[in-house]
Amino acid sequence: MKCFNHPDREAFGICVTCGRGLCEDCSVVFNEKLYCKDDIKKLAASIVSRPTNTKSNRNVLITASSIIYYIIGSSSLGISVLLLLSFYLESRIPFIGNVLTVFTLPILLVSLMISVIGFLSADLLWKSSLKGGLLGIVTSIIVVTVTSPSLYIPIISIFYVGVMLINLIAIILIVQGWQYLS
Repeated sequence: MKCFNHPDREAFGICVTCGRGLCEDCSVVFNEKLYCKDDIKKLAASIVSRPTNTKSNRNVLITASSIIYYIIGSSSLGISVLLLLSFYLESRIPFIGNVLTVFTLPILLVSLMISVIGFLSADLLWKSSLKGGLLGIVTSIIVVTVTSPSLYIPIISIFYVGVMLINLIAIILIVQGWQYLS
């Protein structure tokens, strides 16, 4: 095969774009591929003129709510680990362990459920998904409902008020940033 531009020379290779035979003087190697000078100019122009969108379309309100749901998911996962540890330790105590286990297991399952839903809400909100907004609001309602019995225990009631406020803030952030979800 001969060079497209120099018919008297042997081709060094073939342009990956146009398929022309090229001698060493007419060829350019870019990204381990061989191009003719015309096609490398077109490639360079397309790279230079390509718009760079470094700005995220995610709104700050949605980002903040996503972070809150990551915290909710992480907290619930931490509580689940502690409950699993207590579940293990309670099984070692003869009579009391059986009674405590009956109460610990449902709390553990609910905590794991909240953890999974919290992480899923956070992930979907991070992607600015409408499903994430809906799931986030449902997650907050579930968390507030499930933890509401702790309002009657004086020491834990402060914890419940904090949980309620965090979830209320998350719902407000989602509602305010609703138009940014798709």
